[in-house]
Amino acid sequence: MKCSLLSLHTSNFASRRLAEEAAQMSLSLQVIDPQTLTLSHAPRDVFDLTLNRISVVEMNEFYSALLHQKGWGRQVNSLELKLQCRDKAHQLLWLSNNGFRIIPFLCLRGKPERFQGELQAFLSHHQEWVLKMNRGQRGVGVHMLSSTAELEGWLESLWRMGDQDFLIQPRLKVRHEWRVSLIGSEFMCVLKRASREGKANAHAEQEVAWVKDPPQELRDLLEGFKRAAKFDYLALDILEDGDGLFINDLNTTMGFEQLEKITGYNIALLILNQSIRASH
Repeated sequence: MKCSLLSLHTSNFASRRLAEEAAQMSLSLQVIDPQTLTLSHAPRDVFDLTLNRISVVEMNEFYSALLHQKGWGRQVNSLELKLQCRDKAHQLLWLSNNGFRIIPFLCLRGKPERFQGELQAFLSHHQEWVLKMNRGQRGVGVHMLSSTAELEGWLESLWRMGDQDFLIQPRLKVRHEWRVSLIGSEFMCVLKRASREGKANAHAEQEVAWVKDPPQELRDLLEGFKRAAKFDYLALDILEDGDGLFINDLNTTMGFEQLEKITGYNIALLILNQSIRASH
C-alpha cells in the first residue's frame, strides 16, 4: 500500500510518530508539506491512502481545492465531515442538525446597534459570556466576559476593527468536562478534566485524569455520535451540566502526544491500523 502523510507541521509529534510507526510496518509512506505544492503538482492517481492532517482551522480555499484533487486515494477522516465542521459555528450547526445538544451561540456580522433586539434577548438568560474567535483553537482568541457592558464593548471594538469572525456563548458552570478520543468503533480513551474555576468554555489550566470506566450516559452519547459521523479517528470535548451532556468541540485532526504519555498506548499504531482496515 502506497501512503502519504499530508501535514503543514511535518516535524510535530503526531506527524513524526505516524511516520515512525509506518516505517516499522514497512509501509510506503511519503511525508508531504502541502505548502510546497501547487494544484498543478498535485498527485494523479498516486496514493492508496492519505493521512490528511490539515486541521479545519488551517483549511483555507487552497487546501480545500488541493484535497479535492485526484490522486490522494482514500483520505483518513471524511473530507466531507472536515468541511462541514470547518469552524466553531459550522461545528455547532452540524451537531445540532444531527440531534446533539449544544451550547447556545450567537454570531453577529455588522454594527452592534443593528442587532440590539436579538442581542438583548440572547443576553437576558445569563450573566457571564464567552467570546470566541470562530477559527481559534486551544483557547486562542477566547475571552471571558463578566458583564453585558463588557461584551458590548468588545462587539463595538471588533466592528470598528473589521474583525467579525467570532461567536458568543454563555459561560456555563459544569459538573464534569471530558476529552474523548475515538479511533474507529473500537478504541475510546476518556480523559476527565477538572477546571480550577469550575466553569466551562475556559482556557484556564486544568487537571487531567484518565478514566478507564466512563459513565453510561457518556457511552450512550458516543454511540450516537458514531452512528452520525463517518471517521477514522477524532477527539470530542464533552461537558456535563445539571441537564446532561453536550459536545462543546469536535477535532477531526486530533493530536495525541498527551494520550500516549498518559495511557501508554501506541496511538499512532492504532490510527494506522484503523486507517488501513477502513481502506479495504
